[in-house]
Amino acid sequence: MKLFLTLAALTLLTACSTSGTSILLSEETTYSSTTSASIELLIEAPEREHQIFALVEGTAATDDYLTKKRTKEAAVTALKKEAARIGADAVILSGTSSQEYEGLWDKIHVKGKALKYTDK
Repeated sequence: MKLFLTLAALTLLTACSTSGTSILLSEETTYSSTTSASIELLIEAPEREHQIFALVEGTAATDDYLTKKRTKEAAVTALKKEAARIGADAVILSGTSSQEYEGLWDKIHVKGKALKYTDK
């Protein structure tokens, strides 16, 4: 019972561990928000004219989503929400990583470069 209560307390303390973060490459370049549903996920730079203006990351932990597959999907969703918040049209994915967290679950990180199409 004591182990259960400890795990429950840890879960409550770390709940909502899904997040999106970004680093703007220039404080002078800002855009109006877009929608996360409109964010394209790319594996390489598009042929369309574009400007890369930020680094973005989505993070989620298996304590919230129970499986690595669902956790990765949540991390991608967080990345897309953050990209939309800063006004991106697309994200060039640069990698994913996983790290053990508190010895109990994994945190999954999905990273990329946010871009704005300039040929509109």
